[in-house]
Amino acid sequence: MSNTSKPFVLTILDGWGHNEKKIDNAIAQANTPTMDMFEKAYPSGLLQASGLAVGMPWGESGNSEVGHLTIGSGRIIEQYSSKINKSIANGEFFIIENLVGAFRHAREHNGSVHIVGLLTSGTVHASYNNLLALIEMAAKINFEKTYIHLFLDGKDSGLKEGVPLMKQLRADIERLQHGILTTVIGRDFGMDKNNDWNKTQKAYNLLVSAMGQPVDDLVSKTEEFYSVGMTDPEILPLLSSQSHFHGIKDNDSIIFFNFREDGMRQIVKPFIDNGFSDFETKKLKNIYIASMTRYFDGTPIHVIFERPNIKNSLSEILSSNSKTHFHIAETVKYAHVTYFFKGLSDKEFEGETNEFLKSPNILLNNPAMRSQEITTRVVDEIIKGYYDFIVLNFANADMLAHTGNFEATKRGIEWIDKGLKEIHDAVLAKNATMIVTADHGNAEEMIEKGTGDPVSKHAMNPVPVHLVGKNYKKQGGNNSMEIIGLLSDVAPTILELMQLPKPPEMTGRSLIQDLE
Repeated sequence: MSNTSKPFVLTILDGWGHNEKKIDNAIAQANTPTMDMFEKAYPSGLLQASGLAVGMPWGESGNSEVGHLTIGSGRIIEQYSSKINKSIANGEFFIIENLVGAFRHAREHNGSVHIVGLLTSGTVHASYNNLLALIEMAAKINFEKTYIHLFLDGKDSGLKEGVPLMKQLRADIERLQHGILTTVIGRDFGMDKNNDWNKTQKAYNLLVSAMGQPVDDLVSKTEEFYSVGMTDPEILPLLSSQSHFHGIKDNDSIIFFNFREDGMRQIVKPFIDNGFSDFETKKLKNIYIASMTRYFDGTPIHVIFERPNIKNSLSEILSSNSKTHFHIAETVKYAHVTYFFKGLSDKEFEGETNEFLKSPNILLNNPAMRSQEITTRVVDEIIKGYYDFIVLNFANADMLAHTGNFEATKRGIEWIDKGLKEIHDAVLAKNATMIVTADHGNAEEMIEKGTGDPVSKHAMNPVPVHLVGKNYKKQGGNNSMEIIGLLSDVAPTILELMQLPKPPEMTGRSLIQDLE
């Protein structure tokens, strides 16, 4: 960057994959003159963003957590889903002390075990295989009082997959003769990440006070909700009257089985924070709480799988070289440009500034989300020139694609493109440099082949990467959009452009030669 000025801007388009097919592609059908211009006027290519390329099992789509972690760390890190499944397969899972301790505690104190988490066909936040392993564990040690509390997905799996998954779970419970399907609620309530404590309170009250609609059959009632237009994330609190559940009690154990951290923090916090004040809670005594992974630092939770120790992320290297960096997103993606991007670190590095804007509660009425405000802030900081590095996230494509609403997603994409135009103009005005890329696919594949039903989950497609700046403008013509690397190559590329050394821990490589 010797011939350019600061800042270096990294723009991450959440859920923006590349798909040559147009028919189910909200990105291709949206009006995106800025992104179209990037492809024609600047060095461009595609990056692998799923499966083994991001530390996931082969054939599994990427996600926001994994994508930002891979981009920010500059290396491929084996993800929790792979690690946990390996431990289940080799039997080590069933002897992990912090997990065994949950059942031991309940048995010694005449309590119950409560298994809480997301029922999904995906592997973004949780895994059905992990849920099943917990029920198998109860069966292995013949622990009968095992209650299962589920958040229905509809974002990382089909909008109405909750019913077939519950039917599958009932069959597995019958086969294992252990586990009681007890409560159901949509993930909008159980896994809110937007500080909407009214939603979290509904899920909490369902767990601790059995405050839900009692029904004889959770499956049938969920199907009724479907018939009036409701989908899995929106399902209201339901309680199986056959479970005879009256709420989590003193001396019980709770196992939160989601391995992705950010979606569980709000629902777990009232169980562990003695100073919690966002809503009224029940003071439970002698509770054993286990979590599949570490949701918080310095809390009395028994962590089953610890996070990896990631040294020398891009953020850490910037700070160690006395570079200032600015991280900005709206609340639904704030953890991604901070915690995940920094290598699973809550530490605020020297020279780091973070900013977030509250996401709208109703997305379909607000397809712009907070893209306009983010754009304004980023442009201001580019013009000021204080920061050496800026990373921003545009959430629209991913969050709106998760709703399954094609037209709203198109509008959200067009808002992103408008923001990119303003940021691009500021980058050129300051003779700065920008990389535009994405963390995973989603909005480019929104309609189920054959049925025409909406698809709301992530796609396996590669993602674009564009190198933008006065020094990189090409003289007309189209780029051949071919795969040139992996998400883990982004950080080494940035370091080379900023003339900073790549640490040995980064296994990615610079894309400069491929982009020339």
